Amino acid sequence: MKTPGSSIFRFKPPRITAGWTKTDILASYRTILANERTVLAYIRTALTLFVAGLTFIRFFESFVIELIGWIFIPLAIATLAIGIFRYNREKYQIHFLSHRKSEADNSGKGEGHTGF
Repeated sequence: MKTPGSSIFRFKPPRITAGWTKTDILASYRTILANERTVLAYIRTALTLFVAGLTFIRFFESFVIELIGWIFIPLAIATLAIGIFRYNREKYQIHFLSHRKSEADNSGKGEGHTGF
């Protein structure tokens, strides 16, 4: 069962370790926020295409404009699907890279560990 506030668009801060500098932390936050801005732009574009398509179909009598409206609707759905796919792919990459950096920072701290 989903908890309140949980969704695919929830802000999840990166895992921060003692080895991270302030620059690393801020860069990580900027990257996450840029990814979220990008998915919002995809959603905005998909919504615009969908509304334009419905408007063209509903309010214009020209066959060409109505045809363009029917083309816009599947384009809107494809745009939304691509945007969500890219968001999830980038979110995974950001998460994976932040964990890799955390593990790399922590790997040299154990006794007798050579880092390989």
